[in-house]
Amino acid sequence: GSVGMSHQQQHQQQQQSSANGGAVSSIEWVSMNYIPFGEKALAVAVKLYQQTAADEAVVEGQILHEIIKAVHLPLSLKYKCMSASTWKLAISSLMTVLHTGLPVARAHPKQFAPLWKDLSDTLDQFLFPKSVCVVEDRGLDELVLDEAIDCQVIELIRDEILPFSQEIPQQFILDAVVLLNKGSIHSATTGSTPFAGCETELKLREEFAKTCFETLLQFSLLDDGMGQLTANSVNNNCLDKDSAATVNGTAANEGGIAGRLAITALLHRFEEVLRKFNDDERLSGKFPLPRYRLSEISFVLKAVATLV
Repeated sequence: GSVGMSHQQQHQQQQQSSANGGAVSSIEWVSMNYIPFGEKALAVAVKLYQQTAADEAVVEGQILHEIIKAVHLPLSLKYKCMSASTWKLAISSLMTVLHTGLPVARAHPKQFAPLWKDLSDTLDQFLFPKSVCVVEDRGLDELVLDEAIDCQVIELIRDEILPFSQEIPQQFILDAVVLLNKGSIHSATTGSTPFAGCETELKLREEFAKTCFETLLQFSLLDDGMGQLTANSVNNNCLDKDSAATVNGTAANEGGIAGRLAITALLHRFEEVLRKFNDDERLSGKFPLPRYRLSEISFVLKAVATLV
């Protein structure tokens, strides 16, 4: 009886919303019903996948790939999601299924081949979203927690993916290097941070940049034995032809291609930041550059010292 009453009440609410034609009522209806239902369904799917990931039917059905495609939208929307709980559950779910599913994917490369491109796009769009979050909207503490989640994603790449680069398609490893490179320096890529307000954004993103850099540096020391990367594939991922030739000509003979690519990417980014800093300092005349620019150049110089 109570269930029937509940359904009847919900139906009446829906009719009332339609009758009023109010956008606010519709949003409330979605927030109260569809969002919790969708989040519950995702949580159940993740638990079921954890228990059945290695089953033949699950492998052949490419269920891990389907989950990645399902969470792609909320992760790419991020701060534009109607409810913050949605993207937070989505990224938590993604990390959980990857922890369970990546060993299975490495053991069945043929069945999981289509997965890697979508995974790369999903990670990139989540870590560098088009949506902007204003500090005043969420508060500084919340944004610090959001940055911690981003760092956890990088740590997952560091611990669950890079050590197994021999068993993972080289294009995905290349995409991972480009992603880490993008995150390793704060402002070199326009729109690379989702936080509004220059000084605040760089302060907040500093831990994320540090995690990306340390992961890139660690990866650069790995001998992954990936085989030769073509000059075109390197050139298409933000490195110039001279760098591509260096990676192909020298490193190909010595192994550790992706690691050397990581070093090359770091050095190019450092050069870009140093040159931009010098140019802007000359143009600023007697006025000092903003504090965040000094913080950025300090970060780069420390990074160079670490590499040396």
